[in-house]
Amino acid sequence: MILLLAGTKDGRELGEALSNQNYRLAISVTSDYGKKLIKENENLIINDKPMDLDKLIAYIKANEIKLLIDASHPYAEIASKNAITAAEKLGIPYIRYEREMATTDYDKIYLAKDYEEAAKIASDFGDNIFFATGSKSAKFFFDSPFLKNKRLIFRVLPSANVLAKLNEVGILAKNIVALEGPFTEELNRALFRAYEADAIVTKDGGTVGGADTKIEAAKSLDLPVVIIERPKINYPNIAYKFDDVYKFIQNYIV
Repeated sequence: MILLLAGTKDGRELGEALSNQNYRLAISVTSDYGKKLIKENENLIINDKPMDLDKLIAYIKANEIKLLIDASHPYAEIASKNAITAAEKLGIPYIRYEREMATTDYDKIYLAKDYEEAAKIASDFGDNIFFATGSKSAKFFFDSPFLKNKRLIFRVLPSANVLAKLNEVGILAKNIVALEGPFTEELNRALFRAYEADAIVTKDGGTVGGADTKIEAAKSLDLPVVIIERPKINYPNIAYKFDDVYKFIQNYIV
């Protein structure tokens, strides 16, 4: 059986493609919502429970996993490092499926190595900062000393749990944009205008993650874009296309 860590849309699509090719598959997702998006069939089992390193190793042993595909989110650093460690400890092949990075020629892109640097850079661009970085980082930015007295707008999934957590942090409803992507360039532009954004803070989720449409929308409005760089991880094996994942699998599983 193959274990696929699928924390993204393209990860779920990879899982569907593999199960359609009759590979026996265990798919691990990050939420019950992610589980609902997967088409179940007789070739796969689904895990929606969080797994630290010990639980991941136990899961691999219990399900007789022979190969691990890491298609977790590009910024899920701990998940990827745990996957690499688990595969090494148990002596099974590991491959990272990594979506391509976004490309643009916009001269108002500012790269930040982490959240703190992103907050510091964004603070120089005005009073209204639009965050398209997901809900998990919202508390960090809301509490950042660099962003005090700024209006911070957070675009997040329209999930009751997510909204409750943002409310607990102290983020007002008027500063929350609860929408599910993908977002077109036109919709991004309309939102940036509606919230009078002075700068955009985002991650490089690649084209699949909508980074290109965010950047192009900001470019059309002459807005600076702060991009938090992906964590630098030394992946033992990496693929950027589904076909390369298939070839890797075929070397180990007949």
